[in-house]
Amino acid sequence: MAGDDLKKVARGQALRIPAAAYNSFIDAAVDYRNRTVGIEGEYKQRDTRNGVIFVRNDSGGDLAQFE
Repeated sequence: MAGDDLKKVARGQALRIPAAAYNSFIDAAVDYRNRTVGIEGEYKQRDTRNGVIFVRNDSGGDLAQFE
C-alpha cells in the first residue's frame, strides 16, 4: 500500500524515497495541477464568498440584473 511508504524523516536521518512514495508525490502534484489549471491553461480562481454564483450569459444580448 502506498501509504506505508510515506514516512517522515528525522533531522540527520538518511533520506530514502521508495518508488511508491515518489509516485504518490507525482500523483498528488498532477491532481493538484488538474484541479487548479483549466484545459486552456487559465488559472481557476475560486471565490471564497458564500452564496456567490457565477452565471454565463449565452443569450447573445445584455440582460438586466436578476433577469
